[in-house]
Amino acid sequence: MVVLKDIFIGKVESLKDKSSLVKLLTDPESKVLAETEAKVKGVLIGDFGSRMRLTKVLLDEKLVAGNLVFTSGEEGLPKGMVIGKISKVKRLEAELFQEAEVEPLIDINKLEMVFVRVN
Repeated sequence: MVVLKDIFIGKVESLKDKSSLVKLLTDPESKVLAETEAKVKGVLIGDFGSRMRLTKVLLDEKLVAGNLVFTSGEEGLPKGMVIGKISKVKRLEAELFQEAEVEPLIDINKLEMVFVRVN
């Protein structure tokens, strides 16, 4: 996993002698099981650019703009790593699920150095 302070920003995809290829959480092919500070669970997927979406959240769960989103502790990731903050909730009554836009807490485009945790 790749972190800056206590913020989870991506996963190492491949290693070389002096570098690593990192898939950021904002990558459209990135998927991570996540939960909000209110323990609402969903699937966090990258959304082109610098945003993410928390998807597959049941309609009876309460998503709140401003709530933080964390790793859920599944998929071999530690529980409680900060991912971002909900900026907008999208709820359609005709659908089975709702989703939320999630903003990273840091500007990923300005990163120069990060910490890579090896398990």
